[in-house]
Amino acid sequence: MREAVSLISIFDTDKSERKSFIQQVLNSVDSGDVNPMHLHYQIKCLQDILKGITESKSYKYAVLDEALKHGNKSFAYKNSEVSIKEAGTKYNYDSCNDPKYNQLLNEYNTAKIRLEEYQEYLKTIPIVGVQVVDEETGETYKIHRPTKTSTTTVTITLI
Repeated sequence: MREAVSLISIFDTDKSERKSFIQQVLNSVDSGDVNPMHLHYQIKCLQDILKGITESKSYKYAVLDEALKHGNKSFAYKNSEVSIKEAGTKYNYDSCNDPKYNQLLNEYNTAKIRLEEYQEYLKTIPIVGVQVVDEETGETYKIHRPTKTSTTTVTITLI
């Protein structure tokens, strides 16, 4: 267990040291000294490890307990500013028993479904577009399919 914690201690750095570390890694990729696929795999493993630690309830409670020992809502710790605050506040409107809210929610959900259906329709329009007549005004206009953008990326799923 101590070995795992001592490995993490190599990241006990300030901002300039982290920037330097990042640049060194990127330079190693650019120079061909490091296999980018292997590095990407290692980073994915590191992200999975960090997520597992930081999402653990026992870890969160331990960190909060330690922070509360400092006696302030904000305090400096090493090369950081720590704040204790409420986060992720959520409201449950189902408990309101308000007919107006329920009506508005139904209208919203209906409109959302109609919008999603119309968006799917717009995706099917030919590249050249389609002439459409507004049934209420008689106005004619040409509609086009939505523009599509994407980024090619490499994903790794850990098994």
